[in-house]
This record gives sequence, C-alpha cells and structure tokens, in this order.
Amino acid sequence: MSAAGAAGWPSDGLAPGARCRISEAEWFHFLERGEPLHQWGPAFLLDEGRGALVRLYARDDSGAGRHVCVRLDAAASDVARRGVIRLEVLSRRAADAITRLQGRPSTSLREMEEQDATSRRFTDAAEVLYRQLIRDEPASGARG
Repeated sequence: MSAAGAAGWPSDGLAPGARCRISEAEWFHFLERGEPLHQWGPAFLLDEGRGALVRLYARDDSGAGRHVCVRLDAAASDVARRGVIRLEVLSRRAADAITRLQGRPSTSLREMEEQDATSRRFTDAAEVLYRQLIRDEPASGARG
C-alpha cells in the first residue's frame, strides 16, 4: 500500500485482482504523486514497487464519472510490465521512423506508409494492452 493510504483513497485498500470506482481527484492524485510505469491517454499504470503489484488507473472522459482503478494480480502485473517493455520498443521504432523522415524536402509514398504503419503498430499494441488489463483477460498479445 502507498503512503496515501492515510488519505483514505479507495484504491489503497484493493485486494489483488479487485477493482473499484474512484473519483477524478483520486485519479489525478496518483498520476501527479506517483511515477507512472506507463501512460496511455486517460489511463496509466502505477507500479507499487519492485516485485510488487501494478495498479491501472483509468479516467472516463465521457462525463459519466466512471473512473476506475484495478489492482492487478501478480500474473497481470507481469503482463503489464512485459507489455510496457514491448510498447517502449514499438515507441522507439515509431520515433526513429519519424525522425528519419523529418527535415527532408519530400517523402515518398512508401516512406509515408512505412511511418504510418510503424506508428499504428505502437498505437494498436498500447490499446490492446490497456483493454486486456482493464478487462483482466489473458493478454497474449502483450507478452514478449
């Protein structure tokens, strides 16, 4: 549990594999106070520490206030950490493709398609990882 447990945040009392509704204030508190393992749009992963579990905080931007925290169990925490490593590799590839093509007077259609495909692989992988973790489904696509 984090030091914020004294503040009485609902997510501090979660058992592994459990989820709870949270306020937007709680979402911002942990985003600003912690060092997210990874952030994807309105969701982020917060590592509780070396060998500990990972929490997924997701903010609902629809206005319905369905913000949620999921405290991942050990297996899902492992999937999250491996998924983040994979996302970092894909992110670097996308950045390299963009950088390689910047500053050129013209870009061929093939190069533009390559850049788009590389960026899309990163975006798709991040979306798959977060969806699998929040649903607590097997994350085969996030492994390795």
